[in-house]
Amino acid sequence: MKALAAYAAPPTDGGSVYQYTFEIIEIDTPQVSSPEDLIVQLESCPINPSDLGRFKFGGLAYRGTGNMPVQSGPGKITTAITPQIVESQRLNTTAKILGNEGSGVVVAAGETCKDLIGKKVAVKSGTSYAQYTKVNIASAVVLPNDYECDDGASVFVNPLTVCGFVQTMHSEGHKAIAHTAAGSQLGQMLLKYCKSEGIPLVNIVRKEETVALLKSLGAEYVINTSSETFKRELIDALKATECTLAFDATGGGTLASDLLECMEVALTEDKPPATYGSTTLKQVYIYGGLEWSQCTLSRKFGMRWNLSGWLMPNWYGVLGGNMAEAIGKIIPGLKTVFSTSYAKSISFNEATTLETMMEYAQQKTGGKVLIKPQQE
Repeated sequence: MKALAAYAAPPTDGGSVYQYTFEIIEIDTPQVSSPEDLIVQLESCPINPSDLGRFKFGGLAYRGTGNMPVQSGPGKITTAITPQIVESQRLNTTAKILGNEGSGVVVAAGETCKDLIGKKVAVKSGTSYAQYTKVNIASAVVLPNDYECDDGASVFVNPLTVCGFVQTMHSEGHKAIAHTAAGSQLGQMLLKYCKSEGIPLVNIVRKEETVALLKSLGAEYVINTSSETFKRELIDALKATECTLAFDATGGGTLASDLLECMEVALTEDKPPATYGSTTLKQVYIYGGLEWSQCTLSRKFGMRWNLSGWLMPNWYGVLGGNMAEAIGKIIPGLKTVFSTSYAKSISFNEATTLETMMEYAQQKTGGKVLIKPQQE
């Protein structure tokens, strides 16, 4: 049997440019090859920022970095990207089927999990932009009978990240969390989860309409970086929450430095001056790359600070995160605390049109897109 899949072809070196092609191709339907295999007919697959990075041309074209679409049509789009962009952004040039997660129905299974045939499951496959995918039973979670596939499409990226942030906070002994790009789907989810857990959260956004959105969801502290009093407002919020931990989705510019600086002021402005600043550790983790400029530090935050990267698979894989505990919270909350809303659903052919590509490459608040592999 044959099936369709979304495929990023190997880059072609054209000298002054690299040609990248993203297309819908026909593949052999995966087959069971071990006792713990599941073959899942995928119904709903979200486009996450981490997925968008693999649509190499999409994000780059929107950000105005010099690449121009050269061909677009149903099922295929090709873009030219300069070698400088490939090097500066360290683009992954490996050819592969795309898609980090999704949900669907088990249609075949190995001997140890045949009882799952016919069940709806959420999967982390790395190849979910396909009509069928093969995963080990360890990479699947059975959904409750009253859930639709759309309800369980986003289990393994945003919800696990949110739970990982909170686990990190507890493990490191912090009292609160500050979060940038707080109007995103992940940010709104973090807000709801922190409220349910009684954890103070400082939400940092870029637009006034996002302030209103988060306030309507019950946020107590929402700080707009565009405000003339941004730093003063941030200091006051950090002081009120005793926050010394931040997760930064932007990854570039001065925001990480601003967070460390404001944490330092919040810790010290009511105390006698100290030569080397506060002795309390200030921690900022960069976990995203919405801002592609260089990360700049002003060093106005004493000598007790840390800036490092945070990656969800690493947290649960090698850093001691408890995934079973997180999944136990996520599945019952997929329609409430961990729910995800989608602006639209698209077919494979729609996913490869320039118009649609540019729409979701903007990563607007409330603009999350769901791919429906079985949709004509």
